[in-house]
Amino acid sequence: MIMKPEIKISSATLVSALGCGIDATLKSLLEFKSGLKPQNYSQVDFETYLGEVKELKSYQIDDDYKKSDCRNNRLTQLCLNTDNFKQKVEGIKQKYGSDNIPLFLATSTSGITTTEQAYQNNSKNDNYQNTHQFFSLAKFVSSYLNINSHMSLISTACSSSAKAVVSAMEYIQAGLSDVAIVGVCDSLCLTTIYGFHSLGLLSAQKCAPWDENRGGTSLGEAAAFLILEKCDDNDKNKEIIKIKGFGESVDGFHMSTPHPDALGAKLAINSALDNAGLSACDVDYINLHGTATAINDKTEDLAIKNIFSNDTMASSTKGGSGHTLAASGIVELIICMLSIQNNMAFGTMNTTKIDKELSANIILKNTPAAINTTLSNSFGFGGNNCCLILGSS
Repeated sequence: MIMKPEIKISSATLVSALGCGIDATLKSLLEFKSGLKPQNYSQVDFETYLGEVKELKSYQIDDDYKKSDCRNNRLTQLCLNTDNFKQKVEGIKQKYGSDNIPLFLATSTSGITTTEQAYQNNSKNDNYQNTHQFFSLAKFVSSYLNINSHMSLISTACSSSAKAVVSAMEYIQAGLSDVAIVGVCDSLCLTTIYGFHSLGLLSAQKCAPWDENRGGTSLGEAAAFLILEKCDDNDKNKEIIKIKGFGESVDGFHMSTPHPDALGAKLAINSALDNAGLSACDVDYINLHGTATAINDKTEDLAIKNIFSNDTMASSTKGGSGHTLAASGIVELIICMLSIQNNMAFGTMNTTKIDKELSANIILKNTPAAINTTLSNSFGFGGNNCCLILGSS
């Protein structure tokens, strides 16, 4: 049997409503401080809460990239310049060469906001033609980091960035590279806000996953990037974070509703456990997809109940960040990394009373515990599901 190489997370960066950077994110999680605020869009005529990145109000894209200027690329640039990530990329370029570092990226919004503004203002500025397409993110990141290698862009709704991680892992495990940069950016736009509202999925209050009075989700925005590397002999005696396994499924039950028997979710979770060579009892903490919509929480709860014991701790962190759509996979993988590094199962913000019809072991408050192995769920529209298992060495 050929052993697949183990893959570690060498570096990470994250910007969301929880904070600008890994340390700021951890601080908000430990202080149980949500980043959700009442929406203040003049064009939105209903009440909801959003997870906006406050730094974007004044942040500008570099002069050399004005033709790529849009909210999505500004958020991307902000993230790449956070947590010394761009400098760390320079380090791996020296080690591997800029033409040997593939990019695996994800988005579901790209620069839609710029397109919306162009139509609203009847603008003759055709900049949106450079930023509207999904691949504009890949072009921007490749140029900004000066990397000339394989590029791919994945857009499978809320599982997009988790699937980008899987693609990068498979690329490394196939022997095509020893390293990869994986990243995502999804920014707020009216199309998404009104789209979710039209489906009756938005809450007028801060979203409260698994709560008996949950009224829907709260949208957010985020950018997050990882450097993944193949483990080598020098890692044997080090405390490192590895991506132990992954599982994917597509149940195709409905465009926006999960399979009522959680068939896709269960298949993805079990596939991840099999891929990692683990059993359900090995998982210490589950970061749920946990959107706080009535059907999604109920279906995911069914999957968890079917596979895990009542002792396995689970929570959703979307009450802090909002549902960051394509970004949620990597955002929550980084939160799982912080859980392992800090021996903390982060609680479920805004939730006060668990729905009696649900039975997963939902933790409401931050819970200190020995966390060695975590599972992160990402379940997207159309039944696009992806689960990632993280562990310490």
